[in-house]
Amino acid sequence: MDASKFTSEKENLIETCGDNLESLSKKIASSLLTFPGFMNMETVQAIEIEPYLDGPDRGCVVVCPDGHIYEFVLEMLSGPESVGGYQYSDNLREIDLTGIEKIVYFGRAIDLMLRHNDVSSRT
Repeated sequence: MDASKFTSEKENLIETCGDNLESLSKKIASSLLTFPGFMNMETVQAIEIEPYLDGPDRGCVVVCPDGHIYEFVLEMLSGPESVGGYQYSDNLREIDLTGIEKIVYFGRAIDLMLRHNDVSSRT
């Protein structure tokens, strides 16, 4: 038995599966009539994807209307008193996922977008 051959085949299958899920995520995201505002913000449309058990800490991971997965970073900045003494800056950062992470996160993103679509189609 050539273990390296099977390992390579496994990695190729994982990569293909992740790429296929990413492609499906883009299709679903583009077909949604509405995309929710993240944490009721008007400036960012995103759905948070909860981390998976024993996975690495990736921060706040979200799927956006383009179907891609990002890390959402909210930075609090001191600001003028007229706006409560602070203001914030929100940023979406590209996130580099491993093959298995890609499968897990895009799988969850797809489920969440489909669930959102069910809710928005009933209202």
